[in-house]
Amino acid sequence: MSHILFLIQRFLTGLLCLLAVITSLPAWAQNETVKLKVAHFAEAGKDGAYYRELIESALSQAGYDYEIITSPPYPQKRVIQMLEKGDVTIAWMLPTAERDADYTRVPVPITNGLISKRVLLIPEGRQAVYDQVRDLDSFRALDKVAAIGKTWYDRQVWEHNRLPVMVFDGDWTAAFRPLAQGNRGIDYFPRGANEIIRESHKYPGLDIEKNLLLQYQSDFYFYLSHDAKAHVDAMTNSMERARSSGLIDRLIEKYWGEDLAELNLSQRRVIPLDSPPDEVVSP
Repeated sequence: MSHILFLIQRFLTGLLCLLAVITSLPAWAQNETVKLKVAHFAEAGKDGAYYRELIESALSQAGYDYEIITSPPYPQKRVIQMLEKGDVTIAWMLPTAERDADYTRVPVPITNGLISKRVLLIPEGRQAVYDQVRDLDSFRALDKVAAIGKTWYDRQVWEHNRLPVMVFDGDWTAAFRPLAQGNRGIDYFPRGANEIIRESHKYPGLDIEKNLLLQYQSDFYFYLSHDAKAHVDAMTNSMERARSSGLIDRLIEKYWGEDLAELNLSQRRVIPLDSPPDEVVSP
C-alpha cells in the first residue's frame, strides 16, 4: 500500500510540475501557431537572414509555435506589391503614415535605429569635399545631391531639411553606377549603418565618407499584411521580449558588429535631421 501511495504521490508531483510549466507560458502563447511568409528583399543580400532569425528566435523565446516560409528574392517595389496582395505576409520597412494605414505595424523597432544612422557613399577621391562640414548648414551649403528611392522615408526627411535629391523609382540600385562615375548629377548616397559596408564591397568606384553621420529618429519595423494581422499581438509580445532580453542586441552584434566597428560611429560628427511634421517618428 505504501508503495502505491508513493507512486501516486510522484505522479501528482509530476503533474503539478507540468501544470506549472504550462501556466507559466503567457496565455497568448499556448494555442497560437504563427504562420508567416517572410519577404526577401533582393537588395538586402545576406542581411535578410538577420530579420528571419529575429522572427524565429523571438517567437521561440516567447513560447510560440511557428511556420515560416521565405519568399524568393525580389526588388523592394515588387515586395511591397506582394505585401499588398498577401503573397508575402511580413516585411520590414521604415514607418510612414501611409504604410500604417495600408498594413499592420508591429510597434517595436528592430535595429536599434541603425537604419536611420546614415553614412555617405561617395565617388572615390571626393573625401576632401566633406572634410570641413561641421553642421547641417555647412552640409547644406555644399549643395550636393543625394540619390534617394522614390517611396523612401529618406526622401521626405531630405526634402524637409532642404537637401537636394535625385529620385530613383523602381530599382534604386541603379544609382550606384552613375554615382561612381561622379559626373551624372548625384554626389552621394546616404545608406544605413547596417548596409553601407556590404554595398561598398559590392559596387566598385565608391568610398565611404569618413567623418559624418546624418541621423534622424526612426527605425525598421515589421509590417504585417491584411492576411496576417491576426498575429500582431503575438509578434508584438515576441519583439518586446526580444528587446528586453537582449536578443536584438546579440543578433545585431552577430550580423553587423564588425561593420559597425569599422564605421567608428561614435567618433563621427553627428548631423541631426528633423523629421517631417505629421510623420511617424520612432521612440
